[in-house]
Amino acid sequence: MRACLDEGAAAVVAADLRTDAVPAGCEARQCDVTSEAAFAQSARKTEARCGRVDVFCSNAGVLTPGWDVREADFAVSGCDWKIDVPAYPMAATAVLAGMIARREGCLLNTASAAGRFTDAGAARRE
Repeated sequence: MRACLDEGAAAVVAADLRTDAVPAGCEARQCDVTSEAAFAQSARKTEARCGRVDVFCSNAGVLTPGWDVREADFAVSGCDWKIDVPAYPMAATAVLAGMIARREGCLLNTASAAGRFTDAGAARRE
């Protein structure tokens, strides 16, 4: 985030439940990434303050310690799922209309290397 400012970004807004680690110079905005309404509100606030969103970086992801896919306790992993999977398209939806209208903008999504593993043992989290 700090590197974006160093390279000339007019503003960098970090939206997350925890905002304590946001670098100096970046705007910290508390946002529940599992809520479509929260995403939309955060995007509108950013657009109102900055005029537009040129680059949107989705980097949400969590790991519940001790969860094992072979035991499939989805009550434990449900929160992980809501953050790791639907948060990305919800985020895109919140900013995409403005990008399409301007015919410019960039969505940058971070993906885990864990998605490349294909055997059951590789998906085990310890």
